Amino acid sequence: MSETGRHASSIGFVVALVAGIATVLMMAYASSRVPFSVGRMVLYAWVALPSVILCWLNLHCLRAPAPHALRIAAAITSGVVFVSAVLYADAVFTPRSSTASLVFIFLPAWSLAGCGAVLLLSFLVVLWRSGH
Repeated sequence: MSETGRHASSIGFVVALVAGIATVLMMAYASSRVPFSVGRMVLYAWVALPSVILCWLNLHCLRAPAPHALRIAAAITSGVVFVSAVLYADAVFTPRSSTASLVFIFLPAWSLAGCGAVLLLSFLVVLWRSGH
């Protein structure tokens, strides 16, 4: 296993983990006045899903034999969930409208689609650059 790939997967895991934790904490802050419900827990899981998937992917790349290109691509893709966490923070702490919290419903879908696209493009670019 190359050291660059191992470091990239480690960094990707940490970025995805921190972004996921920050996102769930911001959502808890934003919904602190709403009584506890099963729907709220489902929404927490929905919001955390992109980060959980990327944490798993980076952890899998660390533990199992994975192509170097996949390790680098997974680490780059973790940036998507970091950007999502920044957008969540913007919606929670500087709301510009009464519907700002709807970002917690729609952004995970865009984040999942963005993660898939960035993962594929990053994988292909790294694979192309390495000459395989």
